[in-house]
Amino acid sequence: MTTNITENILKSCLSNMKTIVTGAHGLSVAQIMVMLSAHKPVIFVAASPELAENYLRDFRFLIGNLHKEQILHLPAQDKTPYHVTSPEPNVVMERLSTLNKIATETPFKILITSPEALNLKTLSLENLQQSTEIVELKGQVDREILLKRIEAFGYNKVNLVEDPGTYACRGSIIDIFWPGFSLPVRIDLFGNQVERLTSFKPETQHTIETLSSFQFGPVKEISLTSEVKNSAADKLRDLADELNYPTKKLLDKLNDLKNGIPFFGIESLLPAFFENLESPLELINRVYAKNNFVIAINDQNLFEQLALKQKIIKNITTQRC
Repeated sequence: MTTNITENILKSCLSNMKTIVTGAHGLSVAQIMVMLSAHKPVIFVAASPELAENYLRDFRFLIGNLHKEQILHLPAQDKTPYHVTSPEPNVVMERLSTLNKIATETPFKILITSPEALNLKTLSLENLQQSTEIVELKGQVDREILLKRIEAFGYNKVNLVEDPGTYACRGSIIDIFWPGFSLPVRIDLFGNQVERLTSFKPETQHTIETLSSFQFGPVKEISLTSEVKNSAADKLRDLADELNYPTKKLLDKLNDLKNGIPFFGIESLLPAFFENLESPLELINRVYAKNNFVIAINDQNLFEQLALKQKIIKNITTQRC
């Protein structure tokens, strides 16, 4: 039975059709998706964020360490725009690193996600691309500008880089741990030239390998650059007037904003910092408009509802398993 299922799916995949898979269960789902990913990138939509986490472990186990980094996970946040509290930082970091890879067309085999994660409005394609920094070996880098960029991206400054979302600076050496890369990276400058660019083991600080280039992005949705701060301040004033928000509280937030301090709950005001927001599903459709990927899900009704809501998923072939 599994052989017939796989043959049908592969046939549909190779005919340039986006595909829905229904009815498969357990580890067989991961086996089919891994086989499918050998032909085209697969966007696998689990029925819930919890199931997505379970499938993530299965997929990474089956695909092995060699291609482990080509299994991406787009988690769902438990907070939405205008929610008064901040979302879990680790979820934000993983989500942003995956979105950054999508926006820059970083190759992947399987992207695992859920309807909640696909529908949540986030940064636009243009914002994500503008929030991407690339450092090249022997390339030119202004140390002070790079450090300001890293700080605006939301990285926490530490003495020793051991955890994702942190950075350290010692003279001409800058260490940074982007959550989208499995290891922290050391940027060793000689003047404005990148003399050495290496990954290293956080536990021992020993070099692992030399890199030809290193791409990284923000660890917080809101990068407090000068342009963003100025634009957001005006919008926050207008929004406060509309909502009769207390002046003192507003001034406290504006003061934090001016000093580059991300006040508590800043994520709840995401629409005030960006003109346009997009869902990841819209983002994926824009980046992969040539239809060279496969969308797969085990729940046909759920996915059809998602497709109708977004009105952007076309050429759907359903394989009944």
